[in-house]
Amino acid sequence: RLETWRRIREGLPDGYINRARILISLLERQSDLTPGATVLEVGTGYVHWESLIIRLMADTETTLYDIVDDRLFEVFKLYASELKPQLEFIGLPAARTEAALKVLKVVEDASYFEEVYSELSWTYAVDESGSMKNLPDAGFDFVVSSDVLEHVDRSIIESFLSEMYRLMRPDSCAFHAIDLCDHLSNFDPKAPTKFY
Repeated sequence: RLETWRRIREGLPDGYINRARILISLLERQSDLTPGATVLEVGTGYVHWESLIIRLMADTETTLYDIVDDRLFEVFKLYASELKPQLEFIGLPAARTEAALKVLKVVEDASYFEEVYSELSWTYAVDESGSMKNLPDAGFDFVVSSDVLEHVDRSIIESFLSEMYRLMRPDSCAFHAIDLCDHLSNFDPKAPTKFY
């Protein structure tokens, strides 16, 4: 409840807008997500942000994968509504505006996450082990994460990345943004960004 209250009070962070701009730019240059392309978002966190941005760009089928369910539906809806007037600013191609508005309308009209999943061809999967063994070989055209890999222990990072390669189709693309600051600084302005 505290995280929901905090995020609703603060609204859509500028950092999320920047993440959207970077991801859209990357998708335009590096990936050809045709309708029905499959996407895996690793570590979807509170609001499935990367999956939402990708869905604005292409009519994809997405698996949202995490090790814990910490979704915040009210925050998801707020961020989607605050994103709506910024579609041009984030670099969304004009040809995708109509489709993107329909996606955001799905979120606006939904009462819970499962309605969004059904309408947008999303599947939500939680696996506390984080092994990804239950996901299909060469099952994804695009794999994305944001602020996730810095949490993977050094002793398993090599096997974790090998597992991601197993999941990717030939000629697919992956994008992983890594936040190198201490995450406590996101919540406490007095905390140093490089404490650890």
